[in-house]
Amino acid sequence: MKRKPINFKLEAKKEGDVTKVYLYGDIVDEQPVNPWTGEQLKGDYIFPEKVRQLLESVETGDIELHINSYGGSVFASVAIYSYIKEMDKNVTC
Repeated sequence: MKRKPINFKLEAKKEGDVTKVYLYGDIVDEQPVNPWTGEQLKGDYIFPEKVRQLLESVETGDIELHINSYGGSVFASVAIYSYIKEMDKNVTC
């Protein structure tokens, strides 16, 4: 069965007193690199460092989190979850 592709989205949009955060795409441990050259591979990826940077930019006390992903790295997902859980913000998923 062929999966329908997910349109990548990793952004935060402030709407009044709430910031809507979108995490759409596959989750990886870190930015993939070419094993031969060491250069970062082009493409859209969700990984903990990038999510942390995005969430640190949120200025509101309330976050509405939207997630659409086929999955990926369990370790990266747990790291993202732990960071969100430790934030001093009200998060609705």
